[in-house]
Amino acid sequence: MRIALSRLLKILELDKFSAEIFSFVLGYLGFCYEILISRLATIYIGGSFYQLTVLIGLFTFFMGMASLMASFFTENQIRIFQYSLRVHFFLLGALALLVRTEWFILREQYFWFLVASLFGFITGIEIPVLICIYKNRSEKIMSLDYLGLFLAALFFPLFFLKTFSINQILTQCLVIVFALNIFSIKVFKNKC
Repeated sequence: MRIALSRLLKILELDKFSAEIFSFVLGYLGFCYEILISRLATIYIGGSFYQLTVLIGLFTFFMGMASLMASFFTENQIRIFQYSLRVHFFLLGALALLVRTEWFILREQYFWFLVASLFGFITGIEIPVLICIYKNRSEKIMSLDYLGLFLAALFFPLFFLKTFSINQILTQCLVIVFALNIFSIKVFKNKC
């Protein structure tokens, strides 16, 4: 499996575009998380304008706080990035498990505020750390992050929410984050 993956990466030369791939996919996933959390909260505790604005506000606030905190991490940015991807995978897996088993905690409004805060923090720390890792490509990283966010804003509510169930979407996000974890291990294997 490892040999096949390294051959595929050599053929496609994805290592050269690793910063762009990471930023695009993370931008896409970040907006998908906002929509997913809002949708799940609406399903389990009902929808209101107050709840939606607080969820988006918390997500955005913690993105900003994580971005600010990322400036304090001057060493081991690669490890921080890889750990953030692993925390992403853990949080998505835990959320998928809770949704599949329909735990009672899903009916609590403050649980969804916590989920939005955690996902916002993890999403917010990744792009500044990527910019520190790839200093010479910061403009591309930011532009592709916003492009991923834009495409998620278009396709996610119009296609994915109408076509797939919430469990299927959570599973797809888990597969994408798992693939990003494997890709980051491959890209940074000699740099840690």
